[in-house]
Amino acid sequence: MENTSYFAASGHRLGAFCSLIFRFPYYHFVASAVSKVILQDLGNRVLVGKDDEPVRQLISMISNDNYHVVRQACSSLSTLAGDVSVAMKLMKCHIMQPIGAVLMVSSVSEKLVSVLQVVVTLAVRSDTIAEMMLTDDVLSSLKVLCVHKNPEVRRLALLAVGNLGFCPENRHVLVAVEGLRELLVQLTATPEPRVNKAAARALAILGMFLGF
Repeated sequence: MENTSYFAASGHRLGAFCSLIFRFPYYHFVASAVSKVILQDLGNRVLVGKDDEPVRQLISMISNDNYHVVRQACSSLSTLAGDVSVAMKLMKCHIMQPIGAVLMVSSVSEKLVSVLQVVVTLAVRSDTIAEMMLTDDVLSSLKVLCVHKNPEVRRLALLAVGNLGFCPENRHVLVAVEGLRELLVQLTATPEPRVNKAAARALAILGMFLGF
């Protein structure tokens, strides 16, 4: 795809620009909104993905108290995670630390939805990335979130479990989790169709080769 963005056409250093607007905490809302616009362009995503500083700043915004900042940052991070090489950079910049903290302690459904969308996207980029993501804490949090009061949180947690299960090593781990099969079967009978489908999908992925 040809990149016709202003930044690429003019040769400006997009990473330096992002670093400038990310510099101060009170610019975070503006920075995250601007980054979302910038990252709509494929060429810009490649440029940003090559620069550690804006990537680290976006990751730091996951821990922000302002939900709108978190939503914008997660939207940008999900877009960046669409590229395998950038997704690996996100992992090397320790994106799972703030993600894990949110999954474990946040009671704000909207924040959980935003963060889970990043998890769902990252989990299918490569087996290596998926294996790096599946820690004991993340697994424990996802299992809890599969029965969260918010249906969209439940759906995304189930999608994350399924996507992580595409990795063979993760599949072995997930199959051995006590009570997970029973939980997934139970969730296929819930009244929310989107939750049902996500639970059935996770069951199918985990049972594809191992008789789950």
